[in-house]
Amino acid sequence: MDSVVNSTNEVFNDPTTLTKEELYDLRDRWATCFLDLYNPEVDYDDADEKN
Repeated sequence: MDSVVNSTNEVFNDPTTLTKEELYDLRDRWATCFLDLYNPEVDYDDADEKN
C-alpha cells in the first residue's frame, strides 16, 4: 500500500507545468475516453488521422 501512496505523491506533487501541446493532448485523451464510454460504436481515436 505504501508504494501506491508514494507513486500518487510523485504524480500529484509534481510542480512542473504542462506545455500547451501536452495540455491539449491530455484534454484530447480525456475527451476521447469519455466519448468512448458513452458511444463505444464510434472510434474517436481516428478523428485526428489524416487520409
